Amino acid sequence: VTAGNVPADRRFLQSAGPFTLEPGAVNTITTGVVWARAKSGGQTASIQLLKIYDREAQALFDNNFNILNGPDAPDLTIRELDKELIFTLSNSGISNNINESYREKDPYITKPANLLTDSAYTFQGYLVYQLKDATVSVTDLDDPDRARLIFRSDIKDTVTGIVNQYLDPILGVYTPVEEVQSVLSEGVIGSVDEGVEFSFQISDDKFALGNTRLVNHKTYYFMSLAYGYNRAEENASPYDVNAADYDGRNQPYISGRRNIKVYSAIPHFTEPENGGMTLNASYGDGVELSRLEGQGNGGIALELTSETINEILASEDHRSLYPKYKQGQGPVTINVVDPVKIPQGDFMFKLMNPSVSNQGVVTSYARWELVDNESGSIVSYADEDILFGSETYIESLGLNIKVSQTVNPGIDPENIENNGFISGTIEFEDINDRWLSGVADRDDDSEFFSLWGFNWIRAGSVASTTDDPVGPHQIDYSNNDDPNGVFEGAVVQTNLAFGGFEWSGGTWAPYRCASYFNDGPGISNSITNLAKLEDLTSVDIVFTDDKSQWSRVCVVEAQDDPL
Repeated sequence: VTAGNVPADRRFLQSAGPFTLEPGAVNTITTGVVWARAKSGGQTASIQLLKIYDREAQALFDNNFNILNGPDAPDLTIRELDKELIFTLSNSGISNNINESYREKDPYITKPANLLTDSAYTFQGYLVYQLKDATVSVTDLDDPDRARLIFRSDIKDTVTGIVNQYLDPILGVYTPVEEVQSVLSEGVIGSVDEGVEFSFQISDDKFALGNTRLVNHKTYYFMSLAYGYNRAEENASPYDVNAADYDGRNQPYISGRRNIKVYSAIPHFTEPENGGMTLNASYGDGVELSRLEGQGNGGIALELTSETINEILASEDHRSLYPKYKQGQGPVTINVVDPVKIPQGDFMFKLMNPSVSNQGVVTSYARWELVDNESGSIVSYADEDILFGSETYIESLGLNIKVSQTVNPGIDPENIENNGFISGTIEFEDINDRWLSGVADRDDDSEFFSLWGFNWIRAGSVASTTDDPVGPHQIDYSNNDDPNGVFEGAVVQTNLAFGGFEWSGGTWAPYRCASYFNDGPGISNSITNLAKLEDLTSVDIVFTDDKSQWSRVCVVEAQDDPL
C-alpha cells in the first residue's frame, strides 16, 4: 500500500516437490490459491479473513477433500385433503441418515480424540419450511419474506437451542448466531427435546393475510432440512474461542446440504377420487386398544369404554381381565396419520426385551413389535429403548406409534412436569346444579385461613417463615419436612399441581399431600408410607343414586379437632 503498487495483471509460479517421476508413472499435484476480500477496511482488513480461509483450505486438504455433508434432508410425502395437508418425513435407502443414524467427524477439530467426549456431528432434528414460491432456495430460509418455519422436531437428549459462533474478520471477534431456538416459535408445529416426530398436519397458510385457512386448488411450496449437532461443544474446548487450545470453527450446528428439494402440494376435495372415497378417520385420531397384560398409563389420561365399565360393575370381583380403552385414550399412542391408507384389521402390540432393576422391577423395554393377528407377520418394530419416546410411522398402515416410559410421580419432583400429575376433571350431570363441592385449598398468607387449616393441601408456594412451620400457620413446604431435599412432593418450585389446578379448585388431593394441621395424615406422618405418590393410580370416582352401581364400602374420615 505504501509503495503505491498499482493493481494490475499479477502472474506467478507455483512449485511442488521434490519427488521422483518414474517413466510412465502419473503424479497428481494439488495446489491451492487462497483469496479473500473483506467488505470494508481496505486491503489490510482482508488479512484476517485470508487467514481464516487458509485454515479452512488446509483442513479440507487434510481431510482428503471430504466436504462435510451434514445429515441428508428427509423426503416429504404430502397427503392432499380438503383445505388440509398432512406431511410425513422419511429417509430413503441412499440417505446417510436412515433411522436417524447420521454421523460425521469434523475435520476442523484437531484436538486428540482421547481428550474429547466425541468430535463427530450426529443427527439432532428436522425442520420443515413453507416457501413463498417455487424459486426459493436453501440460502433464502433465513429470510422471513421468502420462507417460514412450520415444523420442528428433535431427539430427546436435553439439547434444545444450538448457537454457532462466526468470526467477524473486521472486528476480530466471534458473533453468536442462534441456529436453533431453545423454544418453539409461535405457530410452529412440533416439539422440543421430546423425541423425533415424523408427521404433522397444517391447515393454515403462513404467508396469508386475514383468513389464513388453506385454499383448495392453490399450490403451496415446502422444503425440509435435517440438522446435526457436535457434542465436542460440551467439552468447552475446542468450541471455546477463549480456550488456549481452541482449534475448532466454533460451529456445533450443521445443516445437511444434500437431498434438498422444493415440494409442492394442492389441497382439494377427495370425494371424487377412487370411485368415490369416504374418509372415516382424520389426522390424529386414535385407535381402540384392549389390554391383554401389563400395567401403566404411559403418561396418558386413560378412559375405559362403556362396555368395560359395565363389565366391571356387573362382575362379582368387580374387575375386567382384558379392559378396552376408548380411541386414543389407552396407554400406548397409536394415531392416524394418513386417513386414506387406514385398513381394517386386528393387530397386537408387544413390548419386549425388558430392563430390570436390582429390585426386580421392570424399568423399560428395548424393543416393540406390531403383529398382524390374521397373518401372524410382524408389520413393524423398533429396536430403541422406550425411554427415548420416539415415534415410528408405519407407511403401509398410515399409522404412527409412540410408546414412552414415564417416571413415577414423587420420584423426582424437580424434573418431572407437575410431579407426574396428568389431568383431572369434575363433571356434573346438570352443570347448573353443582350439588357437591369440597373445602378449597387456600395458599395465601391470611392468618385466618392459615389458622383454620384452609391451606390443607401440602402443594404450593407458601414457605415457612417461622421456627414452627406446622402451626398454627399452615404452609406448603418446610425444610423440616425434607431436610435432605429429596422428599417426594415437598419442593416449593414444582409441586403446584394438586393445589393450583383449576379443574378441582383445590378440593381434591392425594392422601399423601393432606396437611397434618393438628391431626390427619401429614407429609411426614409414618402412615403415609402406605400412600406414596408413586403408587397412585388413575381413578374415576362417581357419586350416583343408582344403588345397583354402588360400591360395597365407602369410608369417610371425620375431623376430631373441636376447633
